[in-house]
Amino acid sequence: MRAEFKRINKALTEYLHSESNMLIFQIDKQQLIKYGNDGFLKLFRLIKMPTGAGFVDFFLPGSDGLIFETGSQEFVCNPRTGLYGRLAFHKIRHDNELTFWSEPRLATVINRTTLKAYPSRSHDNDHINI
Repeated sequence: MRAEFKRINKALTEYLHSESNMLIFQIDKQQLIKYGNDGFLKLFRLIKMPTGAGFVDFFLPGSDGLIFETGSQEFVCNPRTGLYGRLAFHKIRHDNELTFWSEPRLATVINRTTLKAYPSRSHDNDHINI
């Protein structure tokens, strides 16, 4: 049973890192990006992970700022990225780092240059309001 769980955990980790549209990234206490999965790269159309870039280079927190605790919080995409939209993230704090994850929905995030929505496997919200 334990070996089976390890096998499934390894397969799930690989899927979340490289195949899913789920955004997963990690920041340190200085709010610098330490890690991001391929979903992060796909959303922002990046070739390589911007390790060391600031959290606010990609997301803008609301008036409460970034709450460095486990929980949920919404952020707006920084318009300088060319994306416009709001994403709800779950976050887990461990030591002096925060890990974020979110499943973007169709039409939640819009690329203003191409007017295309970020692709998602969910089709329960297929309209785009621009």
